Amino acid sequence: MSAVNLNIIANLLRKQRRFAFMFPGQGSQHIGMGKEIAENFTDARLVFEEVDEALKYNLSRLMFEGDFNELTLTKNAQPAILANSIATLRVITQVQKPVTHLYRFRNDINIAKNPT
Repeated sequence: MSAVNLNIIANLLRKQRRFAFMFPGQGSQHIGMGKEIAENFTDARLVFEEVDEALKYNLSRLMFEGDFNELTLTKNAQPAILANSIATLRVITQVQKPVTHLYRFRNDINIAKNPT
């Protein structure tokens, strides 16, 4: 997601009192995912560094420029999609009020809510 798209999203969120984030699932992974956001936002880059450290391998390199078949393996796809989603959320909350409530009403759906 480009910096321009994130700014558009942030501007839209500023106009809304309530909003929800829906994150992608397996099958949405692709080579290059997260690269642009990591290059443009420190908070996003830090997420990928934290993930690489926690996993003890360079998942971000696989995401940014690796082999698609390797990225598609569930053991790589799931943490890659999660890392990309969290990095995006962190960037959005940089330019928008922090998300202060997170609601889970189904195992596969999270709702983030700004209570103002």
